Amino acid sequence: MVSIPSGVASIGLISQSLGVEGQYGLMLQSGADPSAPANLIGASVSQSGLIPANAQSVRFRTPANGSIISVSLGGQPLSLVSLAQTLNYRVYGADISPFAGQVQTLTFAVQAGRSGAQNFDSVGFRPLLFQSQAP
Repeated sequence: MVSIPSGVASIGLISQSLGVEGQYGLMLQSGADPSAPANLIGASVSQSGLIPANAQSVRFRTPANGSIISVSLGGQPLSLVSLAQTLNYRVYGADISPFAGQVQTLTFAVQAGRSGAQNFDSVGFRPLLFQSQAP
């Protein structure tokens, strides 16, 4: 399920040539409200499914220079932890252990008022929790 206000934001597939793993990644971008162009509206993408019974964390990559997107599971905001960073991308993770074995909706969102597009890639559930890196 993709949730975008009609005509105000964009979602696009990005190709391997832009540095994504696998065949495709996803780009979200906030946009102007057609009835009030000075107002920005966010964009989100969601998918519902069974969280694996052994899942302890969710991880994903974003470009190193991108803004942080919000992530929720089952309508609950997840606390993102920066796990790794290279010159090109960052890896984020979140504890999802309370949701293991449940059917839930995972949502990635770009907030209204954030400028620019945000890409993300390599989303996956992992059977291990993680330790955050020291700042």
